[in-house]
Amino acid sequence: MKKIVLIVITLFLAFLYFNSQPKDILKVVNGQEVYISRPYQLVPLKRYPVVMAIPGNGRDARNYYKDNKKGLDFYTRQRDLAMQSGAIFVVVSNTSEPWGSNKELQNLIKTYDFVQAKFPVEKKWTIWGTSEGGVSMNRMVIEYPNRVKSVIGTFPVYDLEDMFINNQPTRERWKSKQKVERINPAQFPKKLAKKPYLIFHGKDDEVVPVNHSIRLKNELVKNDGEVYLNIVKGGHSSNNMRLYNDEKIKEFLNKSFK
Repeated sequence: MKKIVLIVITLFLAFLYFNSQPKDILKVVNGQEVYISRPYQLVPLKRYPVVMAIPGNGRDARNYYKDNKKGLDFYTRQRDLAMQSGAIFVVVSNTSEPWGSNKELQNLIKTYDFVQAKFPVEKKWTIWGTSEGGVSMNRMVIEYPNRVKSVIGTFPVYDLEDMFINNQPTRERWKSKQKVERINPAQFPKKLAKKPYLIFHGKDDEVVPVNHSIRLKNELVKNDGEVYLNIVKGGHSSNNMRLYNDEKIKEFLNKSFK
């Protein structure tokens, strides 16, 4: 009898463990690879919060995929924190597009529509932009506010015009200052101030200067925005794990998901 009870308990624990593990999915949406990580067993009738990550220059969806050979600790950390907070995690590859472009924004919206159609998820998502991904992160807030609940940024670009002037790769990518001016998030602080922000930035960042996040905070707060800025040691590097404060991120996510 004891053996039967032990077997039943073991099988039950194995079932719970199996169903608590994430299910990783790779799809192609609008010509771009999309990585989705969700609970293996979805609870019936439940609507799940979503964290959509937007990577920076040269990164793609597989960098966030923990069990993929391209997975990198710096990016899989975002996936882990989202999953631990009970969210479905989504990221789109946009390596062929300039960050912040209309095409990238279209890819994000097409992915949003795909996930909405295929999974039981909330209408408003948390957007997590890294580096140049901060441009599209902010464009989502400005142009699609009904699809955004909150925002997390990891050394995110705020003033695209400043990057155009001071960063050669940005000039090569955009060519025209007029195009930059039309979509520059720094032109729309009132619209950005309508969503809560949690930002992490290295004080020694030489690629996206920390002043981007300081300006974002100051300008959004002037417009009654809610911004939590964490300036840490180190610079613009995927080795700078100080850019993650697990407790603050989980607290922010849990508050957003209520």
